[in-house]
Amino acid sequence: MATDLTAPLTLRTRGGSGESHSFRVANGVTIYNGSMVWHDTDAGAITSATPTSSDLTARRYDFCGIATPPGNSVTGTSTGSVLCPVNCGGSVVEGIDVHTADTQASEGNPVYARSNNFADTGGPSVSVTSTSQRAIGYVLRWNSATNQDVKLFDASVAKTNKSGAHDPA
Repeated sequence: MATDLTAPLTLRTRGGSGESHSFRVANGVTIYNGSMVWHDTDAGAITSATPTSSDLTARRYDFCGIATPPGNSVTGTSTGSVLCPVNCGGSVVEGIDVHTADTQASEGNPVYARSNNFADTGGPSVSVTSTSQRAIGYVLRWNSATNQDVKLFDASVAKTNKSGAHDPA
């Protein structure tokens, strides 16, 4: 079972547009450095909670990217005044374990989030097996059965990518 991030995480990333935006953090939500984040259209703020399939069916959450808060974490308040910068530019996350991406034939397959934690030790946080969720990227390079590079979708692509198809860019 995948587990959510509870401490800052240093990721090896490369590429992407380098585009970063600051978003309001949902009330009571703590977002750690390295966490995958989604924009919650109901709250009008970002959250690190992993969307359920019913949330995605209702189009409540859109994948934004990787959080890069100052001081390693931020927690949202009821005033909505806390902002968190997010790398939205479709970077490549290197050397992560993608669940069920056990062979080189996995290259190019869509990747779906199972938690907000790329380094999840309770079970890989991303999977090539759909969990009734939209894709957040795809397997760019297969290095071994437990080590792959994932190309994340740019936030604007993730917002419009309701089918889970590959990045059109």
